[in-house]
Amino acid sequence: RSAGSTVIVKNAAGTQLKTATANTSTGAYSITLDTALINKETLSITAKDAAGNISAIKSLIAPDKTPPAAPTATINNTRKIITGVAEAGSVVEVKNTSGTSLGVITAHVTTGAYSITLATALAVNQTVNITAKDAAGNISTPKALVAPATAKIVVAPAVVTSTFDIQNLIAGYVDGFNQPIEAV
Repeated sequence: RSAGSTVIVKNAAGTQLKTATANTSTGAYSITLDTALINKETLSITAKDAAGNISAIKSLIAPDKTPPAAPTATINNTRKIITGVAEAGSVVEVKNTSGTSLGVITAHVTTGAYSITLATALAVNQTVNITAKDAAGNISTPKALVAPATAKIVVAPAVVTSTFDIQNLIAGYVDGFNQPIEAV
């Protein structure tokens, strides 16, 4: 950074974003980019003097100011286990509508999958909010989730007995129900 040098800012692809001339007395410079960089983008900064000499590259990484996307979330039939996907490695938190934390876990570092087991099952139709917080402290918008009103339990019958008669009528019983079934 020599006084009067041209300072050149490029993105990771090598595209020139901006230039400025360093102060001829102090060498100080200031560059305002056209688009704010807020998601860990990498820049390279060089200075070129009047003779055409180019300095070594100074790499600069923009701060992470971008919140994660809202996590996905589903709740199981017991209204106690919440699962979904959030930004990989983010901290996922479940809060009730009063803001009380009901559970916290770190999402998988590669897939972002998470599963939170609540200490107490949610009440029927209770709403909770799930957020993800990245390593920079950015918090997603909350994902609202409403506990189901009833558990959906499906029980398959144990055994179906049936016979074929001469008229192509199938008849029998479903074990446990003792009710006749018929099909033509």
